[in-house]
Amino acid sequence: MIDLRPVFILVEGDPRGKGRPKFARQGGFVRVYTDDKTMQYEAMIQMEGFRAMKGRPLMTGPVKIEMEILHPVRASWSKAKRAGALDGSIGATVKPDIDNVEKIFCDALNGCVWVDDTQVTLVTKSKRFSETPYVSILITPLDIQSAQTV
Repeated sequence: MIDLRPVFILVEGDPRGKGRPKFARQGGFVRVYTDDKTMQYEAMIQMEGFRAMKGRPLMTGPVKIEMEILHPVRASWSKAKRAGALDGSIGATVKPDIDNVEKIFCDALNGCVWVDDTQVTLVTKSKRFSETPYVSILITPLDIQSAQTV
């Protein structure tokens, strides 16, 4: 019997997307590495993921995720533009891209909430402005079979 209880993770602060891989030459070889800011944000996501799991075993089957990305309103914006951003009449068409935010969360939660992000089969995500920036993700195990076990 699989545990179908959802897990809620909240990461406060400005949303970050997955950084591009960096390359460095060492001798005759090229080394690929992840930048420090991406690694720090992934560590913060993992910390919140472990806290939310409360000692539960990793999810092993298909899951759905519902992600809400709230960006800060720019301090330099006029009162009218600020009001429009907060009431939703101005869309959050700002960096980072919504798919890069999803990517950093999915990668960070490997081995923390689920075995591998290939288990994510259904995604709902939204991006908007808020006075208080954060990213929240609700992870719900699905009561369906995994292709890996059939």
